[in-house]
Amino acid sequence: ADGDLVGGVFAGAADAAAWDASAVAGARVVVVDANLSKDAYAAVLAALDDATELWFEPTSTAKAAAAFAEIRHRCDVVTPNEAELAALLRACGGAPVGFERDAAALA
Repeated sequence: ADGDLVGGVFAGAADAAAWDASAVAGARVVVVDANLSKDAYAAVLAALDDATELWFEPTSTAKAAAAFAEIRHRCDVVTPNEAELAALLRACGGAPVGFERDAAALA
């Protein structure tokens, strides 16, 4: 990998057939967002080696929780905004604390 972007995801749900595991061979970082299907997440996870970092971009509060449930055990970096973070915390059984705004208003 020479640092070039080797793929992108459309605003939908990409499935495992869209995933090319060879594209990330030797990558230091793989970034996924919440637009993948369960099968695609499984394919991504299977393609990673132990040294590869997995970064996750939640994309939206509506998509964040379900997508994160598929990969949270393997994520190294998650980049939510405040509303997405609140959704992720709720999905993990926690409650957002310390936010200046009421968590219910973020949903």
